[in-house]
Formats: sequence, C-alpha cells, structure tokens
Amino acid sequence: MILSRRRWHASGKRATRLLDTEFGLPSMDRLERPFSVSGPTDLAMAVSPDGSVFATPDGPAGDRVSLRELRAPGKVRRSFAPGIGRIGAIAFAPDGRTLALGGDRAHGAPVLVDVASGAVTRPRRGGHDDGFGTLAFDPEGKRILTAGNDARAIVWDVRTGAQLLELRHPEVNDTAAAWSPDGTMVATAGGGGKVVLWRVADGALVRTVAADREWVQAVAFSPDGARLAAAGSGERFTTLWEVASGRLVGRLRHPTYVVAVRFDPRGRTLATAATDGTVRLWDLASQRQLGVALPGPDQWSVLAFNPGGTDLVAFYGDGTGLVWDVDPESWKQRACTIAGGPLTRDAWEELLPGRRYEPACR
Repeated sequence: MILSRRRWHASGKRATRLLDTEFGLPSMDRLERPFSVSGPTDLAMAVSPDGSVFATPDGPAGDRVSLRELRAPGKVRRSFAPGIGRIGAIAFAPDGRTLALGGDRAHGAPVLVDVASGAVTRPRRGGHDDGFGTLAFDPEGKRILTAGNDARAIVWDVRTGAQLLELRHPEVNDTAAAWSPDGTMVATAGGGGKVVLWRVADGALVRTVAADREWVQAVAFSPDGARLAAAGSGERFTTLWEVASGRLVGRLRHPTYVVAVRFDPRGRTLATAATDGTVRLWDLASQRQLGVALPGPDQWSVLAFNPGGTDLVAFYGDGTGLVWDVDPESWKQRACTIAGGPLTRDAWEELLPGRRYEPACR
C-alpha cells in the first residue's frame, strides 16, 4: 500500500509528480475531499446506510444537523434544527429513514428524527446524567444503544422509548460502547482501561479484558463479530481481542493516544485515529500499517466508512473534515492516468530498488 512518496520524472518535459512508490499514487491532496461546518461542534457523525450522505452537527451553536453529499462533502443536501440543543451524538437507523440524535437539551435520552422532514418523531425523557457520546442502532433497528458520561450504557426500545437494559461499566467517567454485529452482545469501555462484554438477553457480564493501563476511548466489533478493537490511551496501542476466548491477538502501536477505531465493512482493514489528527489504516491479516498516516488537523476525530468500504470520513473537533478515497483500485487508476501508463523499469528501479517489477498499470 502507501509506503512512501518520492519525486520522479517521466521525461525532461513532464512536470514533476509526487507519486507513491508502491502504487504510483498521486500526492495526498488528490485523495481526500475536504469539508467544514459553520461553527464549533461536538464530535458526532454518521454515514447513511446507502452511502449517499453523511450527517454532522452544524450551525454557530452546533444545534443543527446537516446531511452532506459523500461524493461532494462541501454540498449540503439539507439541514434542520431538531430543537434539542447542541448535537453530541448521531446515528442512522438501518433503513436510513430515521436519525437518532443526542443533544444537551434532550434530558440524557436519544431523540428520533425523520430524515425526510426533520421532524422529531419520538422524544424521550430520562437517561444519562450528563449526556452521552455513543449512539447506535442494533442491526435490526429495533433497539438503540447509548453510553454516557455516567459510567452507564443503556439499551432503549425504539418503538416505545422504554429503557430495556442498563449496564454499569466498572469504572467511573466517560463510557464508550458498541453492538456486536448480531445484536446479542454489547461491549463497554472507558476508565481503568477495561473492556467489558455483556449479554443483552439478560444483562449478564460475559468477560472483562484489560485493554489499556489507563483508558479505552473507543471500542468496535469486527463485521463478523469475531474480533474486538479497543483504542488505548495510556499505552498508545490499539489492541485486538478474540471475542470468543478473550485472547489478545494484536497490538497496533501509535505515536500518541488513540481516540477512534473503525473496521471497514469487509473486515479486512481497521482505521484508527490519534490525538494528533492522523488516521492510520491497518491490514488485519498481517497487522501491518497500510502506508503513511493520513494527515489531518491537530484535533481529536471520529471515523466512519461508507457501506462499500471505499471511502473513509474523518470529522475533527475544529469542525473540519476529510473524506478519504481508500479504494486501492481507485488509487491505481488515478496513478495510471497521471503517469500515462505504468512506471518504466528504470523508474521502478529508482523508486523500488531490489523489488520485483510489478507496475500498477498494464
């Protein structure tokens, strides 16, 4: 994948191009689509199930929701104000017709909003003591999971608004949470560096793993439910765990704290974000980083893939964001277009000495 970039000259008359030495890629600024919201916002963002839009907080007070075109993120398809204050959490229902939102005037409970009209369809009351940051529908769209700043995770019934289950993480302060892909388990994480697996049917604690010596900022299940990724802060690792056994199966080192983790929909790649704004892609089979870190502002961020896994959205705490094209086939096609064909053997040897000649273009 993207390992380094060097300058090469196809001929004396051709302009110098920055290309990746593995694929012949163009420079990074050709692979991302930037966007920004109109005011400071909380870290909340979700991609629609059909991959056409993604939702972010917006507006000077951060109390609006904007639906942005994924292919042209500077374009807002529509925007609305649900009347729940500053937006702190966003999730799409699996059918894409409903948004669940968290706001600082929503009494610690999720609010359901019709995507087409922006109308609040089912307000709720009673929930987390100090807001929540995790918000996710279960795979069938019948339940909502929230996790807040009160060391609790709550499972809600979408139809009635009732609280079905309350899970108390064994440490205080902020808690993150995630559904298993089949909706039978919930993972909670937070202070103390612990990740706890719970059985949703009866609220039983299944297993606790020590993922970090201080804190786990984010947690995610792989699409097949076999692995769990935990974003560690104290030890600056993302750790990978086997769900069935609780066995540690990987440690991915970062130069600074990890704040977000996200599996691609095929379960082949893991995206991680750090406090310095960089985003890294990891090949899960080899547990090797795929290329250089994708740059971003020196801010915390949240991440989301589109359903096809070809685009990755990074939304930052300063209200800016980047939609990265992370499809290798797209990279190859762009490189071929710029280069006008494959690298010559001479250029290949200059850039990749000692490696077998395997140009991306044919």
